[in-house]
Amino acid sequence: MVEQFITINEAANLEGINYKTLQKRIERGSDYKTKREISMSGGKDRVLVSIKSLSSKAKRVYKAKAVQNEDIDDTPWYVYADYNWYKTKYPEYFFKGVELSKYINEYLNFIPNKKEGKTK
Repeated sequence: MVEQFITINEAANLEGINYKTLQKRIERGSDYKTKREISMSGGKDRVLVSIKSLSSKAKRVYKAKAVQNEDIDDTPWYVYADYNWYKTKYPEYFFKGVELSKYINEYLNFIPNKKEGKTK
């Protein structure tokens, strides 16, 4: 498995410490495995920290965020479903959905008249 690296800022957030604190720990030669990435636009090199060298708590938080990001990318089944196929295959559900959408549109378009206490 390829070893993954993240920026010092991300690692500090996962560890629950300040950026400067983590930077000082790395400079003192702690157990964090680092890698330098050359900046293409010039300036200082970016320092990346190995995920394997983080604490167990930080690793769990990283894995939880990775799983959470995977769940967000899932698209619902009906996005790619053919409209006419669904209409012919499930007409009762289709027309029920159309009727419910009318009620929702009426509700969203309902704006009370505050001066007279009447609705438009």
